[in-house]
Amino acid sequence: MVVPFPALRYTRPMSSPKGDGVSFSLYPAYPRSMKHRRDVKNAAERQKIRWVLVGGTPFQVSDSFFALMPQRLRDKILFSSGGGVTSERPIRLGRHSSLEFRRLLDAFNAYNYKPAGVKALSPEQPVTLDRPLTLTRPLVLDRPLAPSHPLTLEHLLTLGSFACVYQMRAIQQWFLPLFRDLVLAPASPLLDPAHDRYVYLMRIALSYRDAPTTDALTLRWVAKLHLGALAPLPAIAFAELHGLTFLLAHAYYVYLMTVARHIQRGQAFGTAGAPARSQRTHIHAGYHSLRTYWRALSMDAPAFDAADGCATHGRCLQGWRTRWPRLAVRPCALPEVDVIGRTLVIEKALTSDALLGAYMAPACKARALKAVAAKRDRISKQLHHHFDL
Repeated sequence: MVVPFPALRYTRPMSSPKGDGVSFSLYPAYPRSMKHRRDVKNAAERQKIRWVLVGGTPFQVSDSFFALMPQRLRDKILFSSGGGVTSERPIRLGRHSSLEFRRLLDAFNAYNYKPAGVKALSPEQPVTLDRPLTLTRPLVLDRPLAPSHPLTLEHLLTLGSFACVYQMRAIQQWFLPLFRDLVLAPASPLLDPAHDRYVYLMRIALSYRDAPTTDALTLRWVAKLHLGALAPLPAIAFAELHGLTFLLAHAYYVYLMTVARHIQRGQAFGTAGAPARSQRTHIHAGYHSLRTYWRALSMDAPAFDAADGCATHGRCLQGWRTRWPRLAVRPCALPEVDVIGRTLVIEKALTSDALLGAYMAPACKARALKAVAAKRDRISKQLHHHFDL
C-alpha cells in the first residue's frame, strides 16, 4: 500500500538569522478553521462590488454591471485605473455626470422587466413594465422588484444611451425596439420643442445606427425648423458635425430666409452668433442658386400628363401655362429665394383660380396641382445641391 506523503508547511529556518535558508518540517498542515473559511468566502463576495468614481462622487457597483460588457472593454475599464477593489483605488469614469451614472445604476439594479406598452404621456410620468425582460445574458440584480415598478422616460433614455457607450448588447437589444416605438409614435412624449432634446435623441439614434429613428427625428427636426420652433444655427452645427446632409440643407435654407434681404442689399449678416466663413460660403451659394432656380421656374409651369378621357388637353395646357407665370410674378411677402414657400402660395392660388377652372378640365387641373406638390417635394429633397453640400 502506498502511503501519501504528508503536506509540507514552510517554517523559518532556525539555522539562519536572516531567514535565507530553507527548512521544511515533516508534519501535516493544520486544517483551516471555520472562521478562516468564512473570511475567505466573505472576501470573495466583496470582490463582486467595485468602487467607481464619477464626477467626484463614489459609487459601489455590482460586478455584474461590468459582466454585461464585452471582455475587451471590461478589461480596459477595470485595469486602466485602480480596478475598483477598494475605495482608495476606484475605477474612474468621465464620460457622464454623477446624476446620469446614478440613473444608469438605478435602472440596471432595479428593472428586470420588458415594457409591454408605453403608458406615459410626459417625461414625468412613469412607463409601466409588466413583462419579463429577455436577455442574451441574464442580469444579476442586487434587489428584487415588483413587476409594476415605474420606469421614467429619463431613466429609460439614460439606460439606452450608456448601454451603447459600454456596449451592453443585451440591454441594447431590449432598448432599441422600445426607443423606436417612442420616436415613431404620432404624439411622442419624447419630442418636446427644445434643441437640446432633439440633439440628445439624435445622438442616441446615431449611436445605435438605426435608420428609422434617425430619419424620423430628422424629418421632425426639419419641420420644427420651418415652423420657427427651433433655431437653424445650432442645427447647422450639429448636422455638419454628424454628416446629416438633409438636416443641414434645410437648416441652411431656413437661415437663408432670415438673411436673404441683407444679401440682396449687399449688407453683412449674422453679427450675433455669426456662422463660420465656410458656412457663409454655403449660404451665399444657396442664395444665388435658389434665386436663379425660382426665376426659371416662375416662367415655366410644372409639366403634367393628360387625364384619362380629356378631349381638350391642348386647351388645358394653354390655360395652365398662361395662369402659372401670371400668378408667379405677383407681389409676394416671401423672399425670392423661398422657392418652397412660393410654390405653396401659387398652388393655393391656382386651386381657387376661376380663370384656370374655366380653361381646364377638373381631372387635368387636379393632376396639374399634384405636379406642383411633386415639384416642391423634389426641391425639398435636393436642397443640398443648391447649397453645394
